[in-house]
Amino acid sequence: MKIVKTILVLLLLINLSGCGIFSSCEPKDGVVCYDNKTDSYVLEDGAVLNVAVPNEAYGQALVSLWDTTYPDHAGVVTYTVLDDRSAVYYYNNNNYDLIYISETELPMIMDQVQALDEHAVDSSEKYQVDKFAQLINSEEYRFVPLTYNGFLFAYDETMLNDLGISLTDSDNDGLPDSIDTWEEIFTRITAYNEGRLTADFTSFFPLAFNEKYSFYGLLTGGGWEMFSSLKADDPGFDTQAFRLSLNFIYDLGKYSWNLDAADDSSDYVFQYEDVLANQSSPLTLIASWMYYQEYENINECNYRFAHMPSYGGNIMTPLVGIEGYAISSSTLYPGAANQLLTLIRSKAGLEMMLNSTDLIPIIALSDDLDITISDQNKYDMIKAYAYSIEEPLIALSADTTIRAWQLYYDCDWLSVIKQLYDHQITVSEAQQQIEQLASDWLTEKGEIAG
Repeated sequence: MKIVKTILVLLLLINLSGCGIFSSCEPKDGVVCYDNKTDSYVLEDGAVLNVAVPNEAYGQALVSLWDTTYPDHAGVVTYTVLDDRSAVYYYNNNNYDLIYISETELPMIMDQVQALDEHAVDSSEKYQVDKFAQLINSEEYRFVPLTYNGFLFAYDETMLNDLGISLTDSDNDGLPDSIDTWEEIFTRITAYNEGRLTADFTSFFPLAFNEKYSFYGLLTGGGWEMFSSLKADDPGFDTQAFRLSLNFIYDLGKYSWNLDAADDSSDYVFQYEDVLANQSSPLTLIASWMYYQEYENINECNYRFAHMPSYGGNIMTPLVGIEGYAISSSTLYPGAANQLLTLIRSKAGLEMMLNSTDLIPIIALSDDLDITISDQNKYDMIKAYAYSIEEPLIALSADTTIRAWQLYYDCDWLSVIKQLYDHQITVSEAQQQIEQLASDWLTEKGEIAG
């Protein structure tokens, strides 16, 4: 009987502990406490969070959302707007509890951020796009992807209407059937050059042979992606996929994309902001930071965003930058920090961003999505960005302080691409020259033997 009573007492203590009466978890000295009954974290006494934010609108909206959601803890969240969100800045300024940083910068200060609590991880993954969350969190979840930055393919519905080009999108992929492949676009520009389509603009699609970041998507027409092998000594320039991508560039050169009389290809420089301001092309690239909504109002037009058209059946994949949050290792209030991150990636947090800022949140679209996205441009952009790719986080084995992707920006390969576009060299010659440029760079950096 004594043994039975002892067992009953132990069971009672376990049950009471589960109810929190005998809870041993105290949110202090870095200990994070989660209350399963309320599905929230227990905040530390006197908690105050200084959060880095990308702009004033987001900072104000975030504070308002926190104070409204947790009125008993109003005033906990404060913010600082940061234009410089580099790893170097955060390394020298560690007075932020939550840091807002790009996924490519964070690895340089990974030792200054802490792993998220498991409940915050589970919460943040609900609406997350897996491929953007897994890149840096393969071993431990330290980064919460939140926003997209980058170029997207865009078309002006008003100008296409003026050209008499159908806007029907039978497969609902975001692109009209009439321009959802480059082969179809080639037929439209041929018709324009032959006078069968007429409208007032100066370019059918602006090409920028002097800006590598925006040009990358046009190099993926053959299904090629740089460093797809995830090996620093193998950028992939010797592959059949890259050869097919170069063939697309050669095909582009068969047409006059600059529609002035001279068609001076030397004018093929970065002009996407001018195109947007002057409404001078029906097809273009637009970045998330450009004032596209303002120019829509000024020019009385309607831009639509979509993934890039396909070539040879391959949908092109432009580069995208991912920014998000990490919790500083120096925070005195990790419980409050995890609670704020949970709120940021919640339905309420994402809708707050959509409705109060010009930021483009990372949201996995699905038929059962319970988040309301009323802005058509933002919906289109969220849908299109899912086709983009990030720069892979691969360091040189010979010098781990250098990212392998730096090869892309250091080599003068766009001059080779321009010669190929002008049909001054063949696809084979272009591929050989670019392979040599990459080999020389990798040899100089000690990644491959000279």
